[in-house]
Formats: sequence, C-alpha cells, structure tokens
Amino acid sequence: MKGKIAYLWSNLASNKTQYFLLLSFFFLPVQLNYYFWPTYSLLSGLRSDLLSPTLYLTDFFFVPLTFYAIIYFFKNERIVRFSVICFCLYLLMRSFLTPSPTLAFYYSLRIFQIGFLSYLLYTSIKNKLFNQIFRVSLLISAVCVTSLAIAQFLLDHSVGGLFYYVGERTFSSQTPGIAHVIINGDKILRPYASFPHPNVLAGFLVAAIAFVLSQVTFTEVKKKLKYSLPLLFISCGVFLTFSRAATISLLFIYVLWILKSKKYTSVLIGGILAFFILILTPAGNHLFSTVLTEDAVVKRIFLLNAGITLFTKNILIGVGPGHFLPSLSTLFPTLTLSFLQPVHSLFLLFLVELGIIGVLFGSYILRKIMQIRSFHFSLQSISFLGVIAILGGLDHYLWTLQQGRLILVILLAGLFLSMRKRDVLGNRSLRNYPKRTHERKNEGRRNQKITRKGL
Repeated sequence: MKGKIAYLWSNLASNKTQYFLLLSFFFLPVQLNYYFWPTYSLLSGLRSDLLSPTLYLTDFFFVPLTFYAIIYFFKNERIVRFSVICFCLYLLMRSFLTPSPTLAFYYSLRIFQIGFLSYLLYTSIKNKLFNQIFRVSLLISAVCVTSLAIAQFLLDHSVGGLFYYVGERTFSSQTPGIAHVIINGDKILRPYASFPHPNVLAGFLVAAIAFVLSQVTFTEVKKKLKYSLPLLFISCGVFLTFSRAATISLLFIYVLWILKSKKYTSVLIGGILAFFILILTPAGNHLFSTVLTEDAVVKRIFLLNAGITLFTKNILIGVGPGHFLPSLSTLFPTLTLSFLQPVHSLFLLFLVELGIIGVLFGSYILRKIMQIRSFHFSLQSISFLGVIAILGGLDHYLWTLQQGRLILVILLAGLFLSMRKRDVLGNRSLRNYPKRTHERKNEGRRNQKITRKGL
C-alpha cells in the first residue's frame, strides 16, 4: 500500500499542472475571500456581494491554472481558435457598452475561466492514474464538508473555532435570514458547512457523487468500502441540506447508474426504499410540501417574470455580463432588497446577460469541439446533463458564485469525459496506437513461421 501511494505521489510531483488541479478542487469548499466595494457594487445604497469583484483563496490556484489552460487550449484546438477569439472580442465589446464596464469585464473573465478550466480538467482526468487520485480526493473533500454539515445540523448552530478559517460563518437557527425549514412546527437549521448557502453545499456533494459514480461500476461500489461508505455518508449529507433540486438530482443519478449496470432488481428495491425514505423522513416531507404561497416560491416566480421581461427588452445582445441585478434595480426602482437577487435559472440568466448572440456563440464553440472529438451520448453523459439541467434550471449559483462555478467545471469535465469515444486513449485512437515491442516481435515470429510453411 505504501509503495502504491509513493508511486502515485511521484507521478503527481512530476506533473505540476495535475498537482495544482488536485489541490485546487480539494480545497473547493474553502470560502475565504476578500471583497472589493466599488460604487457599482451598491444596490439601493447597500452593498451586494454578487456585484463585488472578489478575490478568493482558491484564485491563487485557479488563476495560474486558467492561464495555462488558455495556452494549452490554443495549442491543441486550432480549428476553433478563431471562433473563441471572436467570442472574446464580442464579450469585450459588450462589456464596454454596459453601464459598468469593469463589472461586465470581471464576469466575462469568469465565463472564460469556466470554459478553459473545464477543458483542462477534462484533458487531465482522461489519464487513468490522475482520474483515480482525483475521484478519491473529491470523495475525501466531500466527506469532510458533510461531517461539518452534520455537526452544524446536530448543534443547531455553527461549530466555530478553526472552521472559521475555512469559511464557516457564525450563525444559528435564530439568525435573521438564515436558511431553515419548518417541520412539525419546529424551526430546523439547514446546514451550510463552509459554503455560502445549503443549496451550494448540496450541489457540491451531488457533483462529487455524480463524478465518482461515472467512473466506477456497481460491482466496485458493492465490494469496495472505500467507495460504498463515503457515497452513503455523502448522500445523507445531501438529504440534510433539504435542497429539493439536489435531492431530485441525486435520485436521478443513482437510477441511471443502476440502470447502466443492468441490475434491474436493484433498481426496483432502491426505488421502493427511496419512496419510503422520501415519504417518512423530514427531507422527504419538505420536498413534497412546496406550495405556491411560500415566500421563496413567490420570489422565484417574480424573478422569473422579471427575467423574461429583461430578455424581451434586450433579445440580441443582452443586458451585459453580470448586469442582471443592476438592470432589475432599474426596471423596478422600489423593489425591496430581499427581491434584488438573480433569477433562479442558470439558462435564463445566461440569455438575459449574454443575449441570443452570446448564447449562440458559446453553443457553436461547444458543438464544434464535440464534433472534433467525436463525442457521443451515453447513460453517463445523460446523468451529467440531467444534473446540470436540474441544478441550473432551479438556481443561479452555478454562475453567480465562485464555488458554484467550480462545481459547474467538475460537471462539465465529467460530461465531456463520459461522452468520449470508448476506443480513445489520451489523444490517440486505440486502433492506431503503436504496438508494444514484444507484440511486434511475436507478430514477426508468426510471420516467419507462415513463410517457412509456405516455402
């Protein structure tokens, strides 16, 4: 075991890019950051962290990696270089035409960070050795934040102490504005761990589960405790967040994963267990207790209608990257601060901010890369697409928050890997992959015997 660990570590040490990628995503839950407060970050005279350019601790890893990813991308993807450059120029031009060019430019940079980091992570996890290390590190990171979340749930307040330095905020179930659920008349805290919101915590746990299950088989999970126990523990963490979108995504992932393994009896048993868990547990009651008069639902419906209105006013070029909130504040000057938040739909948010031209530009580049790489759909890819559709369709954090953007990077990289042709190894097809020396020698000997028999 020690020899295997030493071998893995030596391989990582020889590849600095993979080493930094591993560290970066392992520390994804860390929320330490520094806010800058320019004048455009004010809404109704109050600071809005969503409009504030923010320097995160993880940026010290991800910014250098992004620069490396840009160089690596332009070196290897020559066919789409011109399209990417045109997209960059379009976003740059659109940024200068907005009321706050600096804010638009900041969010434009984040768009490219998502794209290039997804590409770099995808090309790295194609390596079988790095893939194995990455999925284990992702599991360890998810287990750590799940443990913190369970502690917060049991204590009914933040743990404090050293956890403050990894981003845990000081709160309790009585803190004004804290996320909670009411079950049987009791106010129950939704755990945050070190994330800005329980939904973001749930999204990270779901992304970790989705990635691990896409790389291991049903038999491996059944026989190896290093997969089965952490996955069960993390799944419990998802339920404790009381996130509807994450719970639905989790069930969707497990159903497709078991179907892929063709264990139909397990699907039936798992479906029955899931049904009783959802009916009998508080998380299940919360999932099915949604009514249209809930405050959160009323806000989401209002923001959805406001987003459609903003889109119809700026169909072609949008309101500009990062300008949903300023545009919403201009459209509704008397709006209270609790309603001044992004629309809870990643896709509508993209349409409103980038317009049809920007969305079509990005879609064309993705489609071109998929054609070059000969990607194909599978149950695994449908699993990732489903998670992105559910989480992105019901919330905005995959775009507006740093940790959410990195979760999206994991999901996109996993999606690209699951759509890769099965007969591809690295960048070369197995059919054209060079034969090993001993295979060529054996083939030569067989040819000599055939020649002698013929003579």
